[in-house]
Amino acid sequence: MAKLDLTTLATARDHAAAWISTKSAQAMKDIHAQVVAKSKTSKRVRWVNLAKAMAEGDNLRVNAYAAVGEAKAAAWAAVKAASAPAKVAKPKAAKVAKPTRAPAKPKADATPDLNDFAKQLASMDDVAQAAFLTAFANARKS
Repeated sequence: MAKLDLTTLATARDHAAAWISTKSAQAMKDIHAQVVAKSKTSKRVRWVNLAKAMAEGDNLRVNAYAAVGEAKAAAWAAVKAASAPAKVAKPKAAKVAKPTRAPAKPKADATPDLNDFAKQLASMDDVAQAAFLTAFANARKS
């Protein structure tokens, strides 16, 4: 087996690819030591994160650092999916119909803030948005 020449490794991608492809524990230690040294001298956060991933044995993340092109986007998506907490579907409670009130008359000098309205609309669930849009369309017709 040929000895790994650490002087040929220049980028975080090179180090990650070498770390993934090597089977030797000593070579892995050497590469990790070089990444740690580089993380102390470089202003780039990627070196610190790569060193942490190597220390934790996070092969999925190290593979993402080593990936190129379209495979890179897929690799980082896999990392994101693996680190995301599992979502538990909550059962939706049945909505209780609220008593209807007479519509409030807007003040003449009040100016609507469209950003606040957009935020409120975005925070609604699908059923509430559909009900709002139906009511809005009916109001426009009359």
